[in-house]
This record gives sequence, C-alpha cells and structure tokens, in this order.
Amino acid sequence: MSEQDDINLSRFWDAYVAGVPDAVDIDQSTAEPLRYVHTLFAAPKPGSARERARQRVFDISQLPEENTMSANVVPIPLTALGGAPAQPRYRLADAAPVRRRWVLASAAALLLLLVGGIASYFTLVPPEDRLFGGDGGNRGLVPAAQAPFDPSDVNLEWETDGGQDMPMVGPLAVAIAPDGNVYVASGGNTIDVFSADGDHLETWGTEGDGPGEFLFNNRSFALANLEFDADGNLYVFDTLNHRIQKFGPDHSFILEWGSYGVENPGQFDMPMGAIDNEAHLVYVVDRTGRVQVFDLDGNYQMQWGSSGSGPGEFITPAGIAIDAAGNVYIADEGAAGGPARVQQFDPIGTLIEGAGVEGSFFSGFDSIAFYLEFDPNGNLFVSAWHANAIWIVSPDGRLIGNLGEVPLELPVDGPGGMAFDADGNIYVASENNNRLFKLALPPLS
Repeated sequence: MSEQDDINLSRFWDAYVAGVPDAVDIDQSTAEPLRYVHTLFAAPKPGSARERARQRVFDISQLPEENTMSANVVPIPLTALGGAPAQPRYRLADAAPVRRRWVLASAAALLLLLVGGIASYFTLVPPEDRLFGGDGGNRGLVPAAQAPFDPSDVNLEWETDGGQDMPMVGPLAVAIAPDGNVYVASGGNTIDVFSADGDHLETWGTEGDGPGEFLFNNRSFALANLEFDADGNLYVFDTLNHRIQKFGPDHSFILEWGSYGVENPGQFDMPMGAIDNEAHLVYVVDRTGRVQVFDLDGNYQMQWGSSGSGPGEFITPAGIAIDAAGNVYIADEGAAGGPARVQQFDPIGTLIEGAGVEGSFFSGFDSIAFYLEFDPNGNLFVSAWHANAIWIVSPDGRLIGNLGEVPLELPVDGPGGMAFDADGNIYVASENNNRLFKLALPPLS
C-alpha cells in the first residue's frame, strides 16, 4: 500500500466514523470493506454472527500490549470534517489509547480478506445465524456434529429413462400410489407410470387444456407436481394451465378446479401443492404469494400469505410439503440473486420458522424453489436443482447430509421431484439427463 493510499484510508476512516464518508473521494472497492470493518466496531448484538465475526477480527489482529480495546459500548460525540458537529454514534470504548496506525493496519489486513466481496463476508459469518430462523430465530439449521448420513452407504436400486417407444423428457415431479406404482410428470406434458421394480407400465395424458391434458412445460419453463390421497386418487397440479385436476385410481377424470388469476379464491398463477391426508385438505401455493386451502373436492376453505420478502410472505414459492403433525413447509427461491428460504407454518398458517434458509453458504440453497419431501422418519429433503444437491434436514433443523454427493455411475443431474415408499427408498427425478432413480438409503434416525 502506498503512502498516499494510507493517507486516503486514514481520511476515509475518520470521515466514516464521523458520519460523512461521502466527503472523502475514495475508490468504492476500498470503501465497502471499510464500511464493513466499521460495522464490526459498532457493538453488534451479543451472540450474533456479527459479534462472533468482530471477535474473530480482534483475535487474529491481536498485537502485544497494544490491543487493549474493550467490548464495552459507550456513546461518544464525534466531530465531522470541517468542524460541524456530527450525530452521536457508537463505537468501542478504549481502555487505553490505541494508535490510529493500529486501526489502519487492522483495516488493511481485513481489506485483503474482504475485497473479494460477499464471499469473504460469508467466510466470516458462521452458518447458524443465517439459516432456518436466522439471527435471533427459533432454531438454526446447522451441520450436525456427527452426520448420520453417509453418501457411500446409498445403493442404486435401478434407474430408467422411461419406455422404449416414448422415453421420458425432463422428468419433473414424482409420486407413489397406494399400490406402490411410481408416477412421474414429464416435461413432455405426460405422466409415466412405473412399477416399484422400474418396469415402465404406461404413459398417459397429452398436451392441452382439456380434461386429462396437461401443460407442465411451455418450452421456456417447466414445473409440475403430483399428489395422491388415501383413496388412491391422483391430484395433478397442472401448473401452466393454472389448475388442479383430480383423477381416480384408474386414471378416470373426476373434476378440476382453478383458473388463472391473482385475487379471487380458486385463481392461481402456476400452482403447486401438497395433501394432508389426515385433515383431508389440499394446500396450494402459487406465484401470487398466497397459500390457498381446499377440501379434496376443490371447495375453498381459507388462505394466507402475500407477495413480499417478509415473514409469511413469498416472492417465487413452489416447493411445498406437509409433515406428520400437519405443519406446512414452503420453499421460496426469492428474488433473482437474493436468498432463498424455507418457511414453516402450522396448519392454519401461523408462522413457526421465520427467517428461512439463505442460499450462499451451502452453495445451492439459492436454487431452492421446486421440491420438498419428507421421509418416513420426518427428515426434510430439499431439492436444489442448480447445485445438483438434495439437502437433508433432520426434524430438529440440523443439516445431516447431501444426497447429491452419492457416487453413482450416472449421477443425478438437475434433481427435481422426490418421493418415498413405505420402506424408505427414495425416487428422484433427474431432469437434465431424463432419468428416474430409485435409491436405498442408510437408516436416518
């Protein structure tokens, strides 16, 4: 660093703590890291990620007999450049004088870590304050100390690309019927049916907007979902037709409900849904940010939620699942480039887990959007399409593994929908390589 750079940093630091950083002309690539350094000095909440990051900076910057900065916070008057009084701000009190050079040296050292931008920030901030509940939330999604999931213990039972005459095209959603057959909604706007042994049984449906016709894929976007009720009726979330169709166990058409719209009950914008078979209810979330609840015959019951990024709000929700207690989990991929999250609600829409799951730390949560699924033991599986990851979260909110690390000969590429059979085997749609996998998992407590 040149002498002039050192002078500029000194002037910017004095101006920033005085509250007038714009009074000094300094390169923004230098200014932004220094602003972050200042936030570390600004007495963050005890126990927060920022407080631990601040403490880490002090620990690695320890200088013998010079670093005597106290963690006590006191308001002190500061004077702005030019002698004008500045608004009172907060900074760490000095138990003994600390030379400006020490502060600049610490800032310069930290600058080397921070000029890379956001990546360095996430290096400093541990994950537990940014995940499933956030800083000050109810609980954190943190890596378990001893992960019970070992990817090397996963066995590939079979894989298939569909029938010989009509191979699958971009499989999206997976559901298992009461008789054990596996149903897959395909980007070809059809539904493929397989036995539990992987034999292709039939392909039904066609592209269109009539009964028994589907529009899962419009060549620019593809999304679908399938759910069975306890009687074996199939509910097809016909996303791009903005409706739900209900079929009997023999695939006979029973009814449909929904149309495009963003205001009235029964109007949808790309609906996705899940069924609570204990309560006989269908939960539907769509791009309006609303969660609408219907009975199994499509009769409207209630709704909650709205568009936005606050608690109980959604920007681009899609993935939805219901646990054994009837709690509803909804994945929201968020705004472009923003953090994704999973919010948890009780059956009537009261928020339980508020701040959600941010994307950057686990490299792929920014692609949470499409599919969530619970295994028989209550572990939540989260499909992260762009990261080729399926994150496994225990019932107490701990990250216990990544199914995307399974060393298969033909790995899952673009994981989508998932389903579990009664034995705990998972069926995974692999959209990018047009495959359906059946995997036997090790025991997950």
